[in-house]
Amino acid sequence: MKKLLAIALISSSIFASNLSEAAQELAEGNYNDVIEILSKMKESRQRDILLAKAYFNRHLSFTDYKMAYKYFFKAHTDEALYYLGIMNLKGLGCEKNVQRGIKYLKESNYPKALYELAKFYLNGEYVLKDPKEAIKLLKQASKKGSKQAQALLGKLYLEGKYIEKNLQKGAELLKKSYQEGNEKVKELWNKYDAWKFLP
Repeated sequence: MKKLLAIALISSSIFASNLSEAAQELAEGNYNDVIEILSKMKESRQRDILLAKAYFNRHLSFTDYKMAYKYFFKAHTDEALYYLGIMNLKGLGCEKNVQRGIKYLKESNYPKALYELAKFYLNGEYVLKDPKEAIKLLKQASKKGSKQAQALLGKLYLEGKYIEKNLQKGAELLKKSYQEGNEKVKELWNKYDAWKFLP
């Protein structure tokens, strides 16, 4: 019994180590290495999401959207649902299907999915225009750390567009977005002289 437990712990440790190595390779853009490492591993959600992202991000003719779609579908996490939504909307690795794309985005609680949906509701793209729903989604995405959502929500607060004007809140969101690494927000910061509105 102890021997079986030891073997299970060792294989679990190797599995975690391989996942960690694959995640590092993915971050460095070594997509072929990720595929090679993970193809030999047993199935799991973590493995499938990393494998899907590797196929999705491989460069030029090596990108394999069909394989990416297959592994995102198997993983079925919030992040995977975001990718499935975008892929259906654009027809990447599958036949373009707007309804299915929006359905996947709505099922996901991933910050990028919430942000994309919010933009669609703001602009009336793919869905009926609904600024109230857009603001709700932007607030959720912002709380989850989406720097794009923070920037857009901050801008809307500063302009008083679709939401009650709140200069301090708007400036705080722009600042937070910048601190999260959103360099593009500098332009908005300067345009609105947002520094004036911070305590």
